[in-house]
Order: sequence, then C-alpha cells, then structure tokens
Amino acid sequence: MGDKTLPDYESENEIIELNRVLHNAMSQVPVGVVVTRIGERRVLVANSEFHRIMGISGSLINNTLKDAFFDIGGKCFYPDSGGINEEQFVHHLMSRNHYIAREYEAQIHQPGGKQLNVLMYSSPVLDDKKEAIAMVTIVQDITRIKQKEEAQLRKNAHLEYALSATVDGLWDWDIPEDKGFLSPRYSEIYGYEEGELPGDIKKWAQMLHPDDKSQALKRLVNIIKEKKETYQSEYRLRQKDGNYRWIRSRAIVTEKDENGVPVKMVGTHQDITREMELKQAQKRINQKLAIEVKRQTKNLETTNQQLETILNESSESIWVFDGQGIVITLNRAAEKSIGCKAQEMVGLSYQILLDRGHINESVTERVLKEKKQISMMQRLIKQHRDLLITGTPVFDDYGQISMVIVNERDLTQLNHLKRELESQRHINRRFQDELTKLNMMELKKQKIIAVSGEMREILSTALKLSELNISNILILGESGTGKGLLAKFVHNNGSRKQNPFVQINCAALPETLLEAELFGYEKGAFTGASEKGKIGLFEMAKGGTLFLDEIGELSMTVQAKLLKSLEDKEVMHLGGLKPVKIDCNIIAATNLDLEKAVKDGLFRQDLYYRLNVFTLKIVPLRRRPEDVMALSRFFLEQYNKEFDMACTFEQLELDKLRCYKFPGNVRELQNVIKKAVVMGGANTINELLNNKKLLKDGIHSPKSIPPSQSLAQRVMAVEREMLLQALETCASTRSLAAFLKTSQTSVVRKLRKHGLTHHLNRKKDD
Repeated sequence: MGDKTLPDYESENEIIELNRVLHNAMSQVPVGVVVTRIGERRVLVANSEFHRIMGISGSLINNTLKDAFFDIGGKCFYPDSGGINEEQFVHHLMSRNHYIAREYEAQIHQPGGKQLNVLMYSSPVLDDKKEAIAMVTIVQDITRIKQKEEAQLRKNAHLEYALSATVDGLWDWDIPEDKGFLSPRYSEIYGYEEGELPGDIKKWAQMLHPDDKSQALKRLVNIIKEKKETYQSEYRLRQKDGNYRWIRSRAIVTEKDENGVPVKMVGTHQDITREMELKQAQKRINQKLAIEVKRQTKNLETTNQQLETILNESSESIWVFDGQGIVITLNRAAEKSIGCKAQEMVGLSYQILLDRGHINESVTERVLKEKKQISMMQRLIKQHRDLLITGTPVFDDYGQISMVIVNERDLTQLNHLKRELESQRHINRRFQDELTKLNMMELKKQKIIAVSGEMREILSTALKLSELNISNILILGESGTGKGLLAKFVHNNGSRKQNPFVQINCAALPETLLEAELFGYEKGAFTGASEKGKIGLFEMAKGGTLFLDEIGELSMTVQAKLLKSLEDKEVMHLGGLKPVKIDCNIIAATNLDLEKAVKDGLFRQDLYYRLNVFTLKIVPLRRRPEDVMALSRFFLEQYNKEFDMACTFEQLELDKLRCYKFPGNVRELQNVIKKAVVMGGANTINELLNNKKLLKDGIHSPKSIPPSQSLAQRVMAVEREMLLQALETCASTRSLAAFLKTSQTSVVRKLRKHGLTHHLNRKKDD
C-alpha cells in the first residue's frame, strides 16, 4: 500500500470524509477487523463485528492486543484434542513472529459461556521502507461452517460403518433350539466342504482360540442376560488345517420372547486377520518407538535440567538474547543483580532495558552490530554498581546471529559476599557452640541460672575450658555473684567430674592452719598436730579439682609455697622430707582487684600470672536484670518446695525486684526471696517487698509529676525518670533495651532526646 493506491488528501474535510467512509465500510463488512500498532500492540481500530465476536461491549481503542483477546472480552484459544490451550495460543500470538502474515483457526470463549469457531488472518502493514508499522487481524466467524462440517463428518462415520460391515459370512441363530444358518462363504473361509460345517454354538465354541474363548462366550451370554439389541465381538477361529483367523462378528436381535429375552439373532463375520496383523505389527513398532522416545525424552530432560542447574548455580549473571535483541532467559544471579524477576524481563528488548534506566549501555546492541564478542564495563544505574560484562554471539547455519550470551561479573559484590560469608561463619560457629553446649535444663539441675547474654557467654567459655581439661582458671566477681557455683560447673562438665571437688576459703583460716590444710603435715610437725599426720587438700583433690576461694587473702608466705607447688606439681608436708606428687586442676576466685594488689605489693606478680591463664569475670547482678527475673522464680520455686508454701509473684513485684541494685548480688536476692517466703505465709509477697527491712535500700518509685504539666510533658518526664532508674542498673544500651523491653535503636534515640548519653558513658568508665 503506497501513494499509488490512495490519493493525497490535503483538506481537513476530505480527511473527515475519508474517515467516515472507512468507518462505514469497517462497520458493514461481515468479518471482524482489528488494527494494532507495532511495538506497543495498542488497538487503533476495531469494528463492531470484532466486538461482537469477542463479546466486548465497550471500546477497545488504546487497549492492548492481549486485552482484546484475553482480558476484556472473550478468551481466544487454539482448539486441540485435550481442550483449550491458552499458554500455547498466547505464546504464538505474542511471539516475535507476530508480525509475519499468517492464517490460523481458533476458538473464542465469550464471557457468557458461548463458544465460537473463528478463522483468523493476520498481516503486517508496511511503510515505504518496507518496515512494519501496524498489524491487521481479520476474524471470521465460521461457527456455522464448523457445525455443517461436523454434521457431514457424522454422516461419513455412518457411511464408513456401513462400508466396514462388508461381510465375509452371514449367519443367523435360533437361540432356544441352538440351530443356525451359515452362508456358503463360511466353508471357504475355514477350509470346509459345503455343508460340512454345522451352525450350532457347540462347534463354534470348539473353534475358538483358547485365549479368546472365555471373553467371546461371556459377551454372547451377556446379550441374552441383559436383553441387549446388538452384539459385537472380535476373536480367533480355527480353520480346518489348524491355523487361526481373526474374525469380527456383528449381530442384531431380530426376535424376543414375551419377557424381552432375545430368541433370534442375525449377524455377519468379517475376516480381519490382515487388519489385526497390521495392528499387532504397529503395536510392536509403537512400543519400540515409545521406549526410544521415552529414553530420548529422559536424556533431553536430564540435559535441560543439567543446563538449567549450571545456569542458575553460576555465581555470575547470565543473560540470553535472541537474534533480535529480545530477552529469552536469565539466571537467578541476573535476577538478583538487576532487582527484577525473570518473568518480568523475558520478552523485553535491550532497548527497553535502556529506556527504563536499568543500564547505561547495552553490550547486546554492540554485538548485534559488530557481529563479534564484546567485553566492556556497564553501569547498573538503579543499583549503583559497575559490572564487567562480555557479550558472545551465537551464529546459525546461515551466518546470522541467532543468540547473544551475556555474562556479567560483579567483583565488588564478590568481595562483599566473601566478607559477609566469613562473618556469617563466625556467627554460626558462635551460635553453634552456644546452642550445642548450653542446655538450660541441665544448667538448672546444676543450680546455674543464666538468661542474659553476658552469663551465657561466660558459661559457654567455662564449658569449653572444662571440656579441654584446663587448669589454672581465675574467676573474678563481686561477693555473692556465684563464683563457687561457676567453679563447680567447670568441674562437673569436665573429664574429672567423677573425682573429688575440694574447696577452701583462703580468708577463713589463719596462715599456719591454712598452710597445714593445703599441703598436709607429718605427725608431730607442730604442737597439736595429729599423731598420724594428715594429707593436704592438694592430695585430697587427686584426679579432680581444687577450688581456692578468696585467693587474694593469702599471705605472701603461703603465696610463695603455692606458686612452687603449681610449678613443680608437687607439695611438701609440714615436717616432711619427701615431696608428694599432685594431680588436680586449680581454680581460684576472688572479689579483689588482683592487678591493683600486685601494684600495691600485696600479691605476688608471678603467682598472679600463673593463676591468670584463663579468666572468667562474672558480671554483677545489677547489670543483668534478665537474670533477676529468672533467679527470682528459681528461688521462689525452691523455697516454696522447701517450706511447703505456695507464694507467687505478681508482675509489679518482679518489676520492683528488677529495679533493685542488689549490692549483695545473687546471695542477697536469694536471702530476700527466702525471707519473703518464710515471713509471708500468703499467696503474694507484695507487702514484704515494700518493707524496707527486707531490701535495705528500698525499692525506687517514679517521682511525682506536677499536675500543671501537659500530657506530653508528663510523658516526657516519666520517660526520663524511667531511663534514669534503668541507668542505675544497666551499663549498656543492649541491657537497657532488655530492661525496658524495647529495641536498642529506640533506647539510643531516647537517650539522645533526653540528653542522658553521658550517663551511659560515665557508667562504662566506672
């Protein structure tokens, strides 16, 4: 179509008149016509017949071709034996060959349920440069034609049945008398002389092939039992020479008795031996073919799965474009790189990727132009990343590019993933150690209660030391924090747990007596000594653990002897002459600052370094509000059971306990709960907790707020007071968040808002 077909219209009236004529012509043609724009596939023109066929009431102008055929009105499908196939039709209609002229049949399923058969013609509209600018689709309703064709097919089927009934033999059968008539053709088929073959059922049954006999007789008997009108059966009959021929027998009932039971039948025998031989041969061929197809299909599926696995498991982004620059597929790495799913990208051209701002330059475009492999740097604009990409052309047998394979490598991302992987491995190892080693039920059996992260970390370290049979462990912590329990925990979870755990408080005995207890003595070693002598605690702890509590209280003399024993692994009894070998792990504990004691000359430096191989520092209870709750419940359960009481906590009481500083740590908390249970004698201990005799510093309460303040001012004041109270107990934003039951981010923000950040810094310095 060019300027030779249509005249030039210059005036507006002429153009309007032309549009009117074209509109009337389109409205009057007996076929549906739709014109769509190339690229966007937007509908430019759609006549009334097309609207009728598709079952669309509104206008389709500016809607897409997919809207026209699938979404707004009816749905268009390829008819096939298995029903409708929308996916196949969509792929055909929307494929890159959409702009090639073609003809095909389809089915329209209108919204009301009506189905139409249509014949569709599609052809591109070309401009002067022979480039497609639009697509014209003509849809013809051929439903009536199809109906006539189907009626004719039914007639043909009837005719085919009549023709297929061409007989090789005719018979009739008197059922009650079991007498029959056989046409002369029977004798010829089965090799008998005329009149030699009787027409009774007995002879017929004798001639049946053993494999067919049961079913053939059953089908014949069913005609009589079920009072049917027609009969058909296929079986093999033996000829006189012993060979078998395949027979198709058809019959109709010609007479019935008063009860409707068949008494006479007339039928035909058709020799189908050749047909059955061909079927069996075809069946054998089909079986072999099916096996081969299955094998080839499996190989193809395996290959496709392997290729898909290789593609998706690649850490590098891979794109595949067709010869027109349209995306065919992309792997998971490419999805992650561009931030879109594959289904969103497949079918788009590289130009659309440029237009949408995904990339700043297309390697596919350069490969299609230069017809060679291209490597270049590319910028992912939205992700702010630079990629090293390589585009490789794939040529067909005619030397044309059929595909472009694009490979992307993000070196920055690889380095980031490496660091992230290493960090994750570290975290996983840490969590694995904690989850494997810390069993809360087992800890409770050992009277160890640990909910806070600080205590869990200490127990995890202690567990590692015990499993490795480590000696010379120093436990630091304030009085009442449970240093003795931790020492026993290390012993009970190590390889020496079956052997003695011996402990001594170094501050409880005078120097001379302490020395005798530690190292033992011979008889008569000093005034008042036992006549038999006595072994020391080092020897009593043989194979086990010796726990030296309050190690910081040792005199310098005992410190020197202790150091020598630790270094030589032997002790000398008081008054003895021969050293005794010792075999025990040493755990020491103190609430003193040993480093300061060393500087002040109160503790030997060499002994300090000998003991301080591994240090476990227990955090004070005031900095572990989570443990206050767990310990309170544990002690309440313990003393309820011990004193046969049934005291319970209310949430307010728990909150009060959590706010208390507990200068005596766990020991003080234990005593508080014990007193509350013993003195309470009721179901709650609220009044006792309010008693300042029970908690010597009392429980903090929020300050009263002047009634003249606004609601916002009151909220701010309460919030600040709560932060100040929590800061007295907590030393980190993490513990603050746990104490206040909020997020760490929220705590940091509120500290800044109230100008309290310096309180937290001062707490750390303390």
